[in-house]
Amino acid sequence: MNILTRRKFVYPENPFQLNERLIIQQDVFLCTGDVSVPFVQNLTALNGHHLRENIVKLCFNLDKTTVREFARHLRRMNIGSAALFPGLDGFARSFAERLFLYENLAERRTGDADHQRP
Repeated sequence: MNILTRRKFVYPENPFQLNERLIIQQDVFLCTGDVSVPFVQNLTALNGHHLRENIVKLCFNLDKTTVREFARHLRRMNIGSAALFPGLDGFARSFAERLFLYENLAERRTGDADHQRP
């Protein structure tokens, strides 16, 4: 076999040095064997790539109320833009995520003096 023969494959690998974003996101890099072709071609070259047990697909069809609850659960697990994108950009994005919280507080009229806690 020629040493220059390109083999198509995908292999998970951790970098030698991690930065803040990689640590928070618990990232893993997927290295391709043949960089001259698209990632999907490397992936489909793997044995069993098409088998149902090797495919993970998540689909969420959420109504407005469920989206709020889902976002609340993610926040409790510290999953949001501020954690996923450390720095000013992620911090700025996190404000939009907090709108659900403030909208909920406004709906419950928390600021009113006669408001009773649930």
